[in-house]
Amino acid sequence: MRKSCVAVAVLVLAFSVPVGAYFTAGEKMDQIKFDLGKNIHETARTSGAPKFATSNVAGLVSYSLTDIPDGIYFSFVRPGYEVRIPKAYSLTMYADKEHGAELSVETVTFMTSKKAIATHESAQAYVESIVEQFQRGKWKRQLDPLCPAVMGRSSYLNEHGQIDQLGACPLDPQYRIPAEDWGALMHNPQNYEWVGDDILARLSIGYIEGGLGLRYMINLDFDILEVKRARDEKNLARELSEGDANGWGSTEEMKKKATVLQKRVKDWEESARQRGDFVIPR
Repeated sequence: MRKSCVAVAVLVLAFSVPVGAYFTAGEKMDQIKFDLGKNIHETARTSGAPKFATSNVAGLVSYSLTDIPDGIYFSFVRPGYEVRIPKAYSLTMYADKEHGAELSVETVTFMTSKKAIATHESAQAYVESIVEQFQRGKWKRQLDPLCPAVMGRSSYLNEHGQIDQLGACPLDPQYRIPAEDWGALMHNPQNYEWVGDDILARLSIGYIEGGLGLRYMINLDFDILEVKRARDEKNLARELSEGDANGWGSTEEMKKKATVLQKRVKDWEESARQRGDFVIPR
């Protein structure tokens, strides 16, 4: 997704439809269906939603819903990969003309209603209900080469056995996090990642606690994997080029950090073996 266009699109969406205008009292529906890889206009038309806020900024097309009524599920309907998502606050679908005139949906993002989750216990139960669905389907855990390929509790422990997760590295979806670890772990944003049928799904969790009480941020993103990788590579190349042009040595610095991280990942994996957790062969 082009970063500048996304920022403008979000701003346009915020003012294009009044809050609460998507649904009217008495409408009988329990789910809104979606998929990726098909024309965004047709996907929206057949979703079951009565109305979307829409935006087209330089060919970046988006369809959005906010303030979703209680009791409505979002359903990812690809056979074998079905996921039903309750308690959503918003959904946004993106398609980019830059990637094809067919305007296929390439990204779908969800935000969970903060009102629906008021405790660590309810947050954990909600997350586990989503994780379980991914585990039942054909999805496979996504592993990054710069993350430790470990299972169990070691997926969020450092080389010294402390809760000090890498942050960007996904947790093990097969491991049920003990309640006594949950609050300490989720204070820093965490995520689970799966791949299936050329789709990357990312469930991210975090919370803040202050004057407004406990507020969880739980988001779920679906991306066409090939498009996301190309977009990330393009953005990284631009950032490195700009940094090098400014004399910051960004490319060389990135290589040094990758070398250090590769060494630390090996230490993480060896520590996991020593505490009895399984290391996935690469």
